[in-house]
Amino acid sequence: MSSKSRFVCFMGIARNSYYNIAGKIAPLAVSLITVPFYLKVIGLERYGVLSLCWLMLGYMGFLELGMGPALQQRIATLRKASGQERSDVFWTAFWLNLAMGVVGSAALYFVATLYFGLIAKVPTDLVREIKLSIPWLIAVVPVVLANGLLVGAMKGRERFAEVNLVSSASSVLMATLPLCAAFLFSPRLDLLIAMSLLARASAVVVQFLQVRKAIPLGPVQPPRRHMARSLLSFGGWVSATTLLTPLLASFDRLAIGSMLGAAAVSLYAIPYNLASRTTMLSASLGSALLPRFAAIDESLRDGLEREAIAVIATALTPLIIGVMLVIGPFLRFWIGEDLGARAEPIAIIFLVGWWANAFAVVALTRIQGSGRPDIVTKLLLAQVPFYFPALWVAMHWWGIAGAAVAWTLRAIVDPVALLAYNRQLRRAAPRLLQNGALVFAAAAASVLVEYHHPARWVLLVATLLLAFALSWLTAPARLVELRRPFVRRGQRQLSRCLAFLRLGSGPK
Repeated sequence: MSSKSRFVCFMGIARNSYYNIAGKIAPLAVSLITVPFYLKVIGLERYGVLSLCWLMLGYMGFLELGMGPALQQRIATLRKASGQERSDVFWTAFWLNLAMGVVGSAALYFVATLYFGLIAKVPTDLVREIKLSIPWLIAVVPVVLANGLLVGAMKGRERFAEVNLVSSASSVLMATLPLCAAFLFSPRLDLLIAMSLLARASAVVVQFLQVRKAIPLGPVQPPRRHMARSLLSFGGWVSATTLLTPLLASFDRLAIGSMLGAAAVSLYAIPYNLASRTTMLSASLGSALLPRFAAIDESLRDGLEREAIAVIATALTPLIIGVMLVIGPFLRFWIGEDLGARAEPIAIIFLVGWWANAFAVVALTRIQGSGRPDIVTKLLLAQVPFYFPALWVAMHWWGIAGAAVAWTLRAIVDPVALLAYNRQLRRAAPRLLQNGALVFAAAAASVLVEYHHPARWVLLVATLLLAFALSWLTAPARLVELRRPFVRRGQRQLSRCLAFLRLGSGPK
């Protein structure tokens, strides 16, 4: 591939990443606005139960059998194939997805009834609401699975702008519609979940119309056996990953709900969700990279992965440290002095984990894009026997903070474990260690130094300036090329301003 072709490829990935990031900005802003209102209108404990409901719904994603990522990968490889072939692949995935939606609804009914009835510590006044909510919750399952399939099809065609426009609007509706219903009518859980179902279903209808045009879809076809076998072969490993990922990433909240109660889940989930927003960069870049990794040769994947890791290191480290600098004051303003002070150290711990996880995202995306999702699953399976005991011990010793520490340590394990497998990650190890030292220094200053002590703020500002300097000095060549047109434009504007000032100050 020529230098010009590589730059065009990089620009295409950058453009799709921008679309992905833009699609997350509106939901982030709406979430920041609505969470305090949710806490005020429905209460801390009901908000915790609602978080647990969405958590269990996320677990049901494994029943998709990985059809969304499998369809994305398959359609990306069929970029130059006929529309009929892509249509046949879609309809095969659709029928498999529909069958598992029915199974998922039955499975969620059993899980939700068992958990809320026997395990979770739920206030007695919410028990009846939970029972009324379960039918609405299981109705959401096929809608969620259909959403994953349709998004996978659109991403396989690299229609990231359309995907993120609908996804952004849907997320805004899911955040605001239940809140409006709670404010105008009642804060009952069944009503909140019904409104969320309405928002999700509306998005699925619009996404189907998009897919119909993008593939383009032909008449409805029965599943093709050879295509189903290929999709299930790829999707089976992705499905196992889809089961293990939320199990490892979110089991802590189920454990907190059973050991410490629903209110503790809210205190844990709020900083977790807030810190997770920093993944916009890595998640957006990974989503844009997957179809490119699937479409190019193995010899070209190394350079693309190396550049992606360098971009994340350059952009994410100052961002994470900057968030550590402001998150304490923000939380105190956002959810109140008492809750904010208790949530701040939890959020700082999570920020360290999300920073480390970002580098694993690129490596794991490359592995999936090259058709080896089994490696991702095996890596997650290897963590299971260590993570659950560590989580229990940490929660027993330190409560909610211990659960955050256990989760963060598991997030750090991913890139460390991939060092042995991934050549590009090994080459980037010195840079990652430099950036990691700054992130850990900022986290230590935030957690160990008292909030009102001036030394805390001096250390955080100094660390942030060092992170900016390191990012500027080690910025990858592609980022330099990307920013060059903006620098030239700024220089031209500055020259015009100076010329105007010289003209205005000349002799009369």
